[in-house]
Amino acid sequence: MNALSSDELTCKAILLGNSSIGKTCIIKRLCENSYDMSTTLTLGASAQTKTICFSNTKRLRLEVWDTAGQECYRSLNKIFYRDAKIVILVYDITNRKTFEDLKYYWYRQVESSCEKNPIIGIAGNKCDLFTEEQVSEEEGQEFAMKVGAIFKIVSALNGTGVNELFKELSAKVFDIRKDVEKKNNIILKEKKKEKKCCR
Repeated sequence: MNALSSDELTCKAILLGNSSIGKTCIIKRLCENSYDMSTTLTLGASAQTKTICFSNTKRLRLEVWDTAGQECYRSLNKIFYRDAKIVILVYDITNRKTFEDLKYYWYRQVESSCEKNPIIGIAGNKCDLFTEEQVSEEEGQEFAMKVGAIFKIVSALNGTGVNELFKELSAKVFDIRKDVEKKNNIILKEKKKEKKCCR
């Protein structure tokens, strides 16, 4: 995460999960507010940018990375985990295997491969197909609470929950920065006190 100004930050976000669950479509919905039925499988990785605004001056510029979910590319994904401040784990609510893989493969990859503790989001995509649901919202929420992640049911098709998820994750970036600044100020004050005592 790099500072641009006092109220403008930039950071890297990455979407992880199995293939054909809608990661590319979620990014397209976020960045272009559109949906493309002819989206092809992502090979390797690609990135788009999106600025999340909280006020005229307070905003976060996200570099959003899309990654391949196919097994042959999974080892390459670790390269893109580096410096990721936000990691979004995606599953398809109509495909239980994608949720199981999220819990037992993708989340563990984040734990073992990310250099710093990232802000984690979990997105249950394709909520527009709720009649075909194989993973309940409660199950997704329960796992998210267990790992301390921000959870949203989303639809790349109609946009449900997409902007809300990214805005909540972005707000967390500012919250963490505020906590760090507060701790640094406390340390600085303590050092000043020590110097006065030593005189």
